[in-house]
Amino acid sequence: MGAWVVVSAGWYYSPREDLEQDWEVSREMLTEYAGGALAEYWGAWAIGYAASQGYVLSPSDPEFGKYLEAIAAAACRLWLAVDRRNDAQMGEGIPVDTPPLPSRPEALGSDIRPSGDAQNTFEAIACAILESPRQDIGVSTKQSATTALRLFREACGSPTPAKITRAMVSDWLDLMAQRPRQLSKRQGGLALREVVALYGERSDVARLSPKTYNGHASALAALWNKAQKTGQIAEGKSNPFANQRVANVSAPASEDAKGFSKGELESIFALPIFTSGERPQGGKGEASYWIPLLLLRTGARPEEVAQLMLADFKEANGDWTVTFTDEGIHPHKGQRSLKTTRKQSGRRTIPVPLPLIDLGLPAYLADLRTRGELALFPLLRTKGARGLLFAGWGEWWSKLLRERGVLAPSSRQRQPSREFRHAWTTAARASGIPREACEYIQGHKAAGGTANEGYGDHAPLGRLIAGLQFEGVNLSMVAPWQPPAR
Repeated sequence: MGAWVVVSAGWYYSPREDLEQDWEVSREMLTEYAGGALAEYWGAWAIGYAASQGYVLSPSDPEFGKYLEAIAAAACRLWLAVDRRNDAQMGEGIPVDTPPLPSRPEALGSDIRPSGDAQNTFEAIACAILESPRQDIGVSTKQSATTALRLFREACGSPTPAKITRAMVSDWLDLMAQRPRQLSKRQGGLALREVVALYGERSDVARLSPKTYNGHASALAALWNKAQKTGQIAEGKSNPFANQRVANVSAPASEDAKGFSKGELESIFALPIFTSGERPQGGKGEASYWIPLLLLRTGARPEEVAQLMLADFKEANGDWTVTFTDEGIHPHKGQRSLKTTRKQSGRRTIPVPLPLIDLGLPAYLADLRTRGELALFPLLRTKGARGLLFAGWGEWWSKLLRERGVLAPSSRQRQPSREFRHAWTTAARASGIPREACEYIQGHKAAGGTANEGYGDHAPLGRLIAGLQFEGVNLSMVAPWQPPAR
């Protein structure tokens, strides 16, 4: 079920899952009054939608925050109205009539029209580009660019392109280098300069990595280039965000984890989840057992594993394969996605590693089919602006490993799901699996590869996963999967 929602001059169909996600996110932000988070979640859409209606908004306007609050509140009302209508259609509530379209607001008086600067700020131009259908900018790129725009606004306001100088951008990056890596929820609404003033003199605080703020500068440099190509910024104006990167800055050794150590892997798979059938609350049932094992044995990305469906597993003459793909509709996520869709390198089929077969993966698949399930992990639900299935589960997993003493509570720079991919790569190298096979199995596309790599079918490379060994790692404590008691 979904709802028809009016946008610009037409209508589009919004899936029920998208509306529910907007409701959950907006309700949490309004409850906690997270102003900065509201701007990050709704800002680009709000500016783009207003532009489609012939209005120009300035994010620096004091009333802009109220506008975003109204949008978030409207998203909550929309979800509740959709829910009521769905109940009525099922005979469980009072029928809800379709409300008439609201009338278009009258233009405000000239004394309070936005100035030319407000209409042509770099942020307004950039937000319009992000929302342009012609640009076809991906969700993750849009999200990171919106964050960069917000952080630049917090330090420099909302200047027009003509007023942005390289010195201004350099000052902004200096502030970014002093920003703590993590803030508490209560500090989430503080502007960048306020945060730096609060933490600037403290030596015990971990700061943003150069990779992070280099990424923000690169995102704004790319938006500037797009604006010049579309004629919204004069071609002769040099790009102040370009060539501002900090080069060759490495993280301290303690923060440079390259996957779980042998001892950490043994500690993980000695948890009762794997040895005695424990299913902690938050682990989403059998996902708590199978997701870590699949990540370890396949080297796949977390979201690729989370969105797997039963149809991705095939058996022929006793041999099993699994396909990672962005094709197909997941019953809870909707259209599936791959990080590498644009590069066309993520779709791949590989043999299911024998240790997973020995642990009972075919029996788990059969149990799911008996219950009429389609998804490999039917209890997972999407979370966050990108609508990812793994997001909520990954937070639980990170917390669990710290609570159970596998990782130190202070190891916030560690990535307790992503590090399986590092561990797989290290084991593959030690096992002598060729680089070309590793890249195919993990869904990579070689940078600067030879022309020969563009020829032929790469699927045979997947067979080399059979040679993967985790030398020196004792995983014998993992008990075969057993159907849960019902």
